[in-house]
Amino acid sequence: MRFDPQAIVCFKQQLFRDSEGTDCLNDEWVSLKRAGQVFGYSLDHVCALILDGELNQLRHRPNALSLYDLHLNKKEVLGRMSDAAAIGCSKADLKQILGINDPTVAQIVRKGMIASFGVKNPLNHRKMIRFTSEAIDSFLREYLPLGLFARNAGMQPRAAMLYIEKLELHALDWPRKFSRVYRRTGLPSEIAKMQIEWSLPTG
Repeated sequence: MRFDPQAIVCFKQQLFRDSEGTDCLNDEWVSLKRAGQVFGYSLDHVCALILDGELNQLRHRPNALSLYDLHLNKKEVLGRMSDAAAIGCSKADLKQILGINDPTVAQIVRKGMIASFGVKNPLNHRKMIRFTSEAIDSFLREYLPLGLFARNAGMQPRAAMLYIEKLELHALDWPRKFSRVYRRTGLPSEIAKMQIEWSLPTG
């Protein structure tokens, strides 16, 4: 696809209109060229955020001509990434949502029982695992953690465990260090069809 050269010039002018020309660009700034690699956003997404006014701390070197010479403030972009819709739920969030412990979170991720995606931490460049609401709902259509069942049933975890044990139901055959998780297909209809509600942690 070919673009009108004049349209490209206008597009560049729009991106640079609120950018400050300076030679002082330290580690707090990242070029538009590297922003996608650092933050996991596409170039189109970053440009859209600039044009929409959601990213307005911009700098460029004097006489810059290329879009890649535009620099973004890392802290501002990181703040934009803190939107839950952008980065999903963390492992700590998932632990609280499902009522399971850390080894169990690692177990269900390792076994592919819940879908996840990675986001690069802009500060230390390490990969952060995230989960979407859809992934959590999909997991809960197949599995039911004891802690979450107890919460929805208005019971204490031990009382919920004793209730399920009386029904001679068995959790997944995992070592004792893991939280109890049940397959929905192995549960009585009144439990298997139970509408499980959960919410994102606050604070």
